[in-house]
Amino acid sequence: MLIQSSDDMEDVLDMSADNISVLKEEAGLIEPEQLIRYIRIFSELSNQIKYATQKRILIEIAIIKLCRPQMEQDYDSLVDRIATLEKKMEEGVKVVAAPAAVNGAAVKEPPVKRELPKAIPEDIQEKTFELLDETVTDYYLDYSDELYMRAI
Repeated sequence: MLIQSSDDMEDVLDMSADNISVLKEEAGLIEPEQLIRYIRIFSELSNQIKYATQKRILIEIAIIKLCRPQMEQDYDSLVDRIATLEKKMEEGVKVVAAPAAVNGAAVKEPPVKRELPKAIPEDIQEKTFELLDETVTDYYLDYSDELYMRAI
């Protein structure tokens, strides 16, 4: 960030000219806003990790925040997301919009109609009803015989 903000860093930094040129190249790879966002995330992490019992989880969350700015809703993240979209549009990359939300709820795609199984042929259906009728009749006959036997 120092290299990006000033042209006369050779006098301030005690480094060789080769190292300073490498730093200048690397400084051009990232926007200052994105770098500030990274610093903010690491600063929050260092404050939280002092007193946390689950340090690994905090580190994992911070890494996810660094990699996915869309998870955050603060100003820096939104600026970073807009810059990414602008860069993609300049390069000609197709940007697909996410489904819009209606009253706070995401719009759902219409359900896909699944194909229902074909109807059972009539002869199988008739045989099924006959078997069911016989089973029910046999049950009631056996049950009525048992009741009759108890009554005697």
